[in-house]
Formats: sequence, C-alpha cells, structure tokens
Amino acid sequence: MEEQLNKLIIWMAKRALSVLEFREECARVEELKQAQRLEALAQKARQDAEKEKPEGLKMATLLSGSKLWRFGLIYWPWKTGRLAASD
Repeated sequence: MEEQLNKLIIWMAKRALSVLEFREECARVEELKQAQRLEALAQKARQDAEKEKPEGLKMATLLSGSKLWRFGLIYWPWKTGRLAASD
C-alpha cells in the first residue's frame, strides 16, 4: 500500500511540474505576441504621423533643401535645366 501511495505522490508531482512548465511556455508565447503587437502599433503610429505631417513642415523641408542647392551643397539637375536629353 505504501508503494502505491509513493507512486501516486510521484505521479502527482510530475503532473504538477508539467502543468507549471506548460503555463510558463504559454506565458512566454503570450509575452512575445504582446511585444510584437506593441511594435506593430508603434510602427503604425509612426507611419500615421508621417502621413499627417503638416504642410508647413513639408515646405520647410523643401526650403531647406533649396538653400542647400543654392549654396552648391547638393545638385538638383531639374533646377538647372541640365536633365538628360533622353527623357
């Protein structure tokens, strides 16, 4: 009888351990999914913010680019009329 009781206790301990390991693995998977969801939300927020840039900011970017061109720091062929003749 004592041997059967010991076997039952060992089986219960093994079962409890496997349940704990399963729950741990599920928690790790859920953590990974949550991190992926948060990253996807952050990426979407960045894309939405980029789409909704104010026109003033876009204009400021263009103006700063034209200043760089004016001072010869960048070359814009369409501003100089030197586009390729094959166009």
